[in-house]
Amino acid sequence: FFRRFEAELNKTANLTIVGYSFRDSHVNTYIARWINHSPDRLITIVDPGFTTNRNEFAETMFRRLGERVTIIEKPASTALREMYP
Repeated sequence: FFRRFEAELNKTANLTIVGYSFRDSHVNTYIARWINHSPDRLITIVDPGFTTNRNEFAETMFRRLGERVTIIEKPASTALREMYP
């Protein structure tokens, strides 16, 4: 499963994360490896409660990556419609 996840991640330079709490250390490891592999890689996090529900991994990622991480604090139904009309 994780090898397939990693293979799929490596096919893109833009990762959109919806509905993930960043509480699985295995998944977080693959996300961290992926984003650290290239400065051209970007993450968009769709979470209406991101600023109030952050955890340590998400907070560190947001703080260290700066403009490479975009937070959209809207419900997924609204955000995804706006992102992918």
